[in-house]
Parts: sequence; C-alpha cells; structure tokens
Amino acid sequence: MLILKMFLVLVFFSVFYQDVKTRYVHVLLFPAIALLAGFVHYSKTVHPVFLYNIGFNLLVTLTILGILFAYSKLVLKSPFLNHTFGLGDLLLFLALSVAFPVYTFIILFVFSIVFSIVIHPLFKSGSTQPTLPLAGYMSLFFALVFLINIFFGYPKLYDL
Repeated sequence: MLILKMFLVLVFFSVFYQDVKTRYVHVLLFPAIALLAGFVHYSKTVHPVFLYNIGFNLLVTLTILGILFAYSKLVLKSPFLNHTFGLGDLLLFLALSVAFPVYTFIILFVFSIVFSIVIHPLFKSGSTQPTLPLAGYMSLFFALVFLINIFFGYPKLYDL
C-alpha cells in the first residue's frame, strides 16, 4: 500500500508541475489518480460503503460543477469549459470523488481550494499566465496530505 501511495504522490506532483508550468496536464494522469486513490480507498473500507462514498462524492462534485456552470453562464456570461473552468480542473474533481469517504472528501476538497487561493500569489509572480492552475494547486495539496499521512499516520484519512 505504501508503494501505491507514493506513486499517487508522484502523480499528484506531476499534475502540479504540468499545470503550473504550461496549464496543460496529460489526460492519463487523471485516470491514474482515480485508480490509485480509489484502490487505496477501497482497501480501507467495505464494498457497499465504498460505493455509497463514491456516489455521494460524485453528487457533491456535480452539484459544485452545476453551480459553477450556472454562475459562468448567467453572471459572467462566458463559456464554462476552458474559459471559466479548465478541463483539467473538472477531471481532477471527478478523479478525487473516488478517493475518500464522504466527510474526508468534503473537508479536504474545501481546504484544497482554500490552499489554492492562499498559495496562488506565491506562484503568480513568476507566471505569465493570467489563470489560476487550480488542478495543479489542489494536486500539490493532496500530495502533501498523502505525504503527511504516509510519514506521520495523520490525518486518519479513512476513519471519518
């Protein structure tokens, strides 16, 4: 399990690097995150609970995406995908939906967005891109969470 988690951390760092550097992330990294994180999650829980967690997490994710889509169309009056919200961001949201139990998912998801907003000014100065690499920053956050979990056993990601 340790090797899977370390490989998952490596994939998260790859998303971070690619998104911050070029704003383009290789599409195969997102299924890799879903498979690796989903397998870790599945190994820590029982089958019916795993399916319930995924279903509820997808419902939360799709609700957030629906609100963002409506805001983009009605308030900003701009196209949603690749203008207001990147495809990589969408794919990462969906990939993370299989990664954790419901409470852990909601808590980490919210904190990953706050983390992204807080660290963006640190990386923005060296960038010529006007957009925020949300998938990259969120991936950095999740890589750090998994590293802390690997080395210190905390937070208890699958006990909530």
